[in-house]
Amino acid sequence: MAFLRDWIRQIALLMIFASLTGLLVPSGQLRRYFRLVLGLVILLAVLGPLVRWSWLDLSWPGLNESLLAGPKPRPEKVTALETVLEGQVWEILRRSLEEEVARLVQDEVKKGAVSVRITREEAGPAKGSLQKVEITWRRGEKEGSGTVVQVSAAPETTSRLPARTEERIVQRVADRLGIPTARVVVRTVGE
Repeated sequence: MAFLRDWIRQIALLMIFASLTGLLVPSGQLRRYFRLVLGLVILLAVLGPLVRWSWLDLSWPGLNESLLAGPKPRPEKVTALETVLEGQVWEILRRSLEEEVARLVQDEVKKGAVSVRITREEAGPAKGSLQKVEITWRRGEKEGSGTVVQVSAAPETTSRLPARTEERIVQRVADRLGIPTARVVVRTVGE
């Protein structure tokens, strides 16, 4: 009961203070702002103990159940939309990375055409991370032709790039993408 008495006394004193200071403030725009601020202070004084009481009283009906229940499940439509957007973002990122890697390799090799295919982990703890970068260098094609083409199942042959060049390409691509060199594969196709 003492809490209620102190609360009412605090509000009454604030109202008396607001009335007296309101008489001292000159008329005009300043008075309007002053009254607004005092009104907010009085509102906080009235609502403050109510808010504190409702949050501190853990026996408040429904509060324990809502806190222990955890987050509500997300609607299926939201989850489906997130999946579609994630796929679209991945496709844009994949194309951009493939073009960048193709330019990087083209700078190293100077001749032939380069195609790049980047895949990512689709499941497991590493979901979304880069899984593999396949770089195919097509010998015998004119310089710059088909700089970035989608690699289909091309016949695989042993690499005919000089070993140092291939190692340099693998290292530069792995460093640029932040992946281990074991995930970068370089192949040569054609004569």
